[in-house]
Amino acid sequence: MVSLKLKMKNTLISFLIPFICFGQRIDLQPKVAKGRIVEHTYFHLSYVEEHEQSEWVHYRLDSIMLKGKERRKDYTFRVDTKDSITSSSTNYNYKKYKYERGHLAPFADMKIDSISASESFLMS
Repeated sequence: MVSLKLKMKNTLISFLIPFICFGQRIDLQPKVAKGRIVEHTYFHLSYVEEHEQSEWVHYRLDSIMLKGKERRKDYTFRVDTKDSITSSSTNYNYKKYKYERGHLAPFADMKIDSISASESFLMS
């Protein structure tokens, strides 16, 4: 009886492994509630014009991206010049009022190459 239970358990595990390993979708994006999709090379965001903010940011993170060699000090925050972004955020806003800037997509996740690192400093 014990061997039958063990065989059933092993069969179930063997059956489920392909679904667990290969059944995951990696291209899922959150639904757009109010904003419009803005696509950058390594991440996408939903930009809400009314609030001049993004409602979410979506990117795929894997171990290779974390091993990048880009250095944070080589980049500075700058205005996002994509056609669909009309952000009023500039460096002046942060200097005048001493607010902290933040990354929509963290630099530590985007240091794989100069494009991803640079885009992580966009003020969208």
